[in-house]
Amino acid sequence: MSLELLSNELLLYVFAFLDDVHLFRAFYGLNYRFNSLFFSSSRQYHLDFRSISKNTASNIFTQYLSVIPDRIISIHFSNDDETPDAIEYFLHRTIPLSVFSNLRSLSFHHILSYKTIEEVLEELRLVPNLTCLRFKKCYMTISEKQQQEILDSIWQLPKIIRCHIGISFSTKTSFKEPTVTSSSLKHLTIRSVNVHCAALAELIKKTPDLEYLSIEINEHFIGHNLQYQFESLISLKLYARDASFGMGTLLKCTPNLRHLVIESKDTYIGNINNWLWNRLNVDPGQYTRLTFPFSINGCQWEKIIISHLPKLKTFQLKIKHQCWTHSIKDNEVDTLLQSFNTPFWITERQWFVRCEWVMDQFSPYFCLYTLPYSFERYDILHPEIRSKSTCPNETDYWSYNNVRQLQYYCGSLNPCSMIDRIQFRNICYLSLELPTHNMLNSALLTLDHLQTLNVFTRDNNVEIRKQLQILFDCAPCLNALKITCGNLDALESLLLSTFSLSIRRLDVQEYIDNEHEYYFNSQQCATLCKSSFGKQCTMLRINVEDPMDVVDLVYSMPNLCALNVQIANDTYRISETKPSVEEDEVLIFLREFLDLTSAVTRNERDSNEIQLWIR
Repeated sequence: MSLELLSNELLLYVFAFLDDVHLFRAFYGLNYRFNSLFFSSSRQYHLDFRSISKNTASNIFTQYLSVIPDRIISIHFSNDDETPDAIEYFLHRTIPLSVFSNLRSLSFHHILSYKTIEEVLEELRLVPNLTCLRFKKCYMTISEKQQQEILDSIWQLPKIIRCHIGISFSTKTSFKEPTVTSSSLKHLTIRSVNVHCAALAELIKKTPDLEYLSIEINEHFIGHNLQYQFESLISLKLYARDASFGMGTLLKCTPNLRHLVIESKDTYIGNINNWLWNRLNVDPGQYTRLTFPFSINGCQWEKIIISHLPKLKTFQLKIKHQCWTHSIKDNEVDTLLQSFNTPFWITERQWFVRCEWVMDQFSPYFCLYTLPYSFERYDILHPEIRSKSTCPNETDYWSYNNVRQLQYYCGSLNPCSMIDRIQFRNICYLSLELPTHNMLNSALLTLDHLQTLNVFTRDNNVEIRKQLQILFDCAPCLNALKITCGNLDALESLLLSTFSLSIRRLDVQEYIDNEHEYYFNSQQCATLCKSSFGKQCTMLRINVEDPMDVVDLVYSMPNLCALNVQIANDTYRISETKPSVEEDEVLIFLREFLDLTSAVTRNERDSNEIQLWIR
């Protein structure tokens, strides 16, 4: 049946399930009818400019946006390896953001320049109906004053309701709260920066209608008392490292909280002991119950919830410990679980927990979490992980369907390990070391949703190549592959002896041996281009010996749209005094040999990396 035989109503219904950028590429200009459907007054557009070619972006930016500015509802931009310099290209060569009168949602990924963020925020002041703004995976070194100016600009947006601030400012910069008050912001996420006690209090004061907060806190909460009551907060997500002391202090100030999620980032018992000694001049040896398991006792949590969180409906907890000063024993785990086995936990709330631990002095691992497992990441780092839970039936809650990221680095599992019981059905990102003897079991074979695969391997043998091919065959949606090998020969062997029809993004830039740098020579580049990966790859990360190798890759890989490359004899890397852009010999060379429309720049975060956005 021909697609053109379908009615306009049915075609518009089908279009609603497809990406608008892909629709433009596939159907625009085909005939008058399709063009009319694209620009139908009833259509609304959600444009995602991540992972697109330079030519497609250029066509849409210059030809289509000016035709439909009042019907664009959301836009996603990114400056990552697939679309480097795309945000600057949009800001400088297309219509201003203020023209998008009905734009509701705007997302920016991988901004590395304060100047770019400044330009974006300046334009956002004139976007009349923006309600959702996201900055994700952005990195820059700026002053506290500049950081505060960014936050003030966001808090001054008149209709902003949801905001995600994922900007890593610098390791030396402490979080500076905004100085202006937002009358509209209700949903706030802050990532990549730790917020201390006083700044959090001021932040919430400047956001009086805040209902949802997701934030990272640190050890500076220890010993502080918060006087301000955060009465508007309904949902709270806390990501913490060594902040267990301060959680109770914070939760006492949230009387209307209904949903609480707490996830630790490896609380180190040794650090807690250091705090006791340095802050209180107390010998931690006098308090044996603080060595393990500190701050996660069920009785303590029960008291906090009953006393300070009367409206709490959902509670999700995950706390990991690296107990370097202590060897975990079975009876300690039993004692801890018993504190979560009271009528409050089992009968009244029906909140169950599971403990995982390793009885190995060289791998002092312990983790406690509520069930069902509700977190996106799960790590398998030891072959002999034990587990116990407070569930009435120990066979319950083994489907970890919320897990999207799985890391598997333990070789073979002990037959007694609890890992074989877990079912991972929705993995999107998998990182593992090959070979592995238990990877091909039923739990890990459910890879229908896998999009990114990160493989580490030190050897090169038939078994490794066989296991990698099995992974490819079980992952029909696999789009991105990163291989980290011990040497170039092993890497080349894997690329030539395996294949996947779905992989479009290839990263071969890192090696296990950090003492040596490996670079593809011209012959190895030619071999890669002739492989199945080279023929279908649209984005490549690689190290090469000479700038001419970059030119050869661009013209020999027919589908290549973006390239991130480090060059061995790059004068910029070798020279102690870095040349200006106008004097950068490698950039000048590449721009002369490549198409005039290609964008060739250095990565602002790592200037040794050269980014190309082509075709």
